[in-house]
Amino acid sequence: MKNASISSTILRLAFLGLANLTAPTAHAADGAFDTSWGNGGRFQIDIDSSGSDEVANLLIQPDGKLLMFGTCSNGESPNFCAARLLPSGGYDAAYGEAIHPGRTIFYEGVSAVTAAVLTADGGSVLAGAYGSLVKLDATGALVASLSTASGIGGFYDLRAMTVQADGKIILVGTALTGAQDFLICRVLADLSDLDRTFGDANGTKLIAFAGGTNDIPSAVTVQPNGKIVVAGTIVVSSSLKKVGVARLLPDGQLDDDPVSGFGDNGRATFDWGSPSSAHAIKVDRDGSLLIAGSAYGGTGPTPSLDFFVNRLTPRGGQDPTFGVLCPPPSCDAGPAYIDINNVGGLSDDDVAALVVQMDGKILVSGHARRRIDDVQYFAVARLTRYGDPDPGFGNGGQTVGYYGPAAVSDTASTIAIGSGGIVIAGSSQEDLGTAYRFGIAKLKMDLIFTDGME
Repeated sequence: MKNASISSTILRLAFLGLANLTAPTAHAADGAFDTSWGNGGRFQIDIDSSGSDEVANLLIQPDGKLLMFGTCSNGESPNFCAARLLPSGGYDAAYGEAIHPGRTIFYEGVSAVTAAVLTADGGSVLAGAYGSLVKLDATGALVASLSTASGIGGFYDLRAMTVQADGKIILVGTALTGAQDFLICRVLADLSDLDRTFGDANGTKLIAFAGGTNDIPSAVTVQPNGKIVVAGTIVVSSSLKKVGVARLLPDGQLDDDPVSGFGDNGRATFDWGSPSSAHAIKVDRDGSLLIAGSAYGGTGPTPSLDFFVNRLTPRGGQDPTFGVLCPPPSCDAGPAYIDINNVGGLSDDDVAALVVQMDGKILVSGHARRRIDDVQYFAVARLTRYGDPDPGFGNGGQTVGYYGPAAVSDTASTIAIGSGGIVIAGSSQEDLGTAYRFGIAKLKMDLIFTDGME
């Protein structure tokens, strides 16, 4: 997949009966920096000058305002923090504290922010690594909090969360005690308590994969039928790591029906190049599951970590139309591997986030760490819905760079579509030994064509 050509894409389109479609008219290059926004399309934010600021999530409100959540260290302990920008890129003075408009800090002093979601009332919920939750209103003021340690032994490492249609919040991570297994719990929308009707006991569910492995979830999504899908890494040994996916019924029990259930007894394990790990999962428009992460190997002469993206059927099998370079069934389907090759040398590449455009194209973001000098760039790649690199995006389907004029360690830990383009955010370190800051960038995207209205 690393050297997929445009001709292979045309082959597939011909097979599907689509090759005679009229080519779209020319537009500004997708994936280029939007130089009308920020400082040449990007900038850095220093929320707490006494320590490092690291982004965990970027969320775009319905009005186009940009919310970034993360961890701000005062030099002694990590604290929850947030910033809100106007669609134009300036601070939103209606958010946060008077001493620094547009920004707010909560001195939790216990853990780093690992996930955030928007709520239907215009507010947001932030989650910390050890299971502490805070709810903010639309102005960034604290209105509720909860520690999920009550009754479940707590999270050792809370990694992701999502919100259901009814406002209840799904949390996933590993447990504080015992073996490292998937731990899933559900919290009431107002953060008053865990949903005690969920799972096996006290609103929680533990899921172990076979073979005495350490099972570490990293991402969660909810299908339209209310079923909950969790993806992560199954650690067999230091050198053997696989992708693990599990699905729960809406009540928190494993979806293990032998006829209609998911995978093998509600679980599915995949070896897509060891070590491999999954960091993002989304439901595609047709109900299938898109999963992304990093995998070691590929087709290059020197093995390295590469981005991977794959599509699973709603029941956890391989989608036969994804990741093949010729019409199925004559070729094997499987992951699309993306070698970030625009950094001036061999790099180890890792996906952090995934989003699907309305036209079915797939965007992934993360970082590429160049081996020759350990410099790390943020990286964004786009695939067609069939898993081919999109030649209409960036440079050969990729955009890499910094949030400032230069850096030694930048990453795009989160990606979203809105505010007139593609927005990425992450952490940015200009020089070794200096503090990290929030980094944000806006990339161009032809929204009219993407929406299928042209």
